[in-house]
Amino acid sequence: MNEGRMFSSGRSPFGCYDMAGQVWEWCSTLWGEDMSTPSLQYAYQVEDGREDAGGHEAIRRVIRGGCFSSGRLKVSASYRGSLEPAGFWRGNGFRVVVARDND
Repeated sequence: MNEGRMFSSGRSPFGCYDMAGQVWEWCSTLWGEDMSTPSLQYAYQVEDGREDAGGHEAIRRVIRGGCFSSGRLKVSASYRGSLEPAGFWRGNGFRVVVARDND
């Protein structure tokens, strides 16, 4: 049952499944107040504040991955969009990540 999947085994060479195109995935990363232009540009700087969990509610958050109604350009983990923290749309969601300590 791999119909519609990019990788015939159902997962990428890194072992990941369905990383784009299902729903826009909320990220903790801050975007800025302007919908079209992020305040925090690349290159990523560890101490630039973009991962501040206490960001003001007027600061938009990054969303990634596109959704079921997105065009090809947006269905990519590298494409960033934004939405205000209180925003809602049926194409938004999140991905649960579990980290294991290999010690």
